Amino acid sequence: MILRKQILFIFLIVFLSIVNSEKIFGQKKIQTALELSKNNKFRYIKSGRKARIHINNQKYKVWIDSISPDKIFTKDTAFEIDKIDKIAIRYRGTMISGSIIGTAGLLFTGVGTAMIIQGFKSNDLGGVFAVIIGLAIDIIGVPVAGIGASVFFIGKKYKKNKGWKFKAVQIE
Repeated sequence: MILRKQILFIFLIVFLSIVNSEKIFGQKKIQTALELSKNNKFRYIKSGRKARIHINNQKYKVWIDSISPDKIFTKDTAFEIDKIDKIAIRYRGTMISGSIIGTAGLLFTGVGTAMIIQGFKSNDLGGVFAVIIGLAIDIIGVPVAGIGASVFFIGKKYKKNKGWKFKAVQIE
């Protein structure tokens, strides 16, 4: 009899734990983000992002730790949202595509350079063609590597004087 009550009690505790964990872990996490809006365009910057904040012609490279309704908090300082003139961020997509394009350009350049070196080492007509083809590949590869590097560093700047408005909002 006592064993049945203990088993029933343990079952009840486990059941309630599962029900409560569903309520606790099933909830959507609400956090504060910085909303950037212009006309009908909206962008959101969440905490944990790297950004450049411009206030009165001074630049601050920061990691955004948290955002409150009126301030952005970083490791060292807090910036008032109303005083920010411009925010610049880089997107992961441009960094990934820039890396891929730059790597492809470097590979082309390496292959072209290897063909040029092998062409100079050989003493026949095939060596002349290898040098010509290697030069053509290098002519393509070097600018592609430069384009990849520039795409990698592309960022988006949101300026108040261009009509962007900054405010903190709650998002899920």
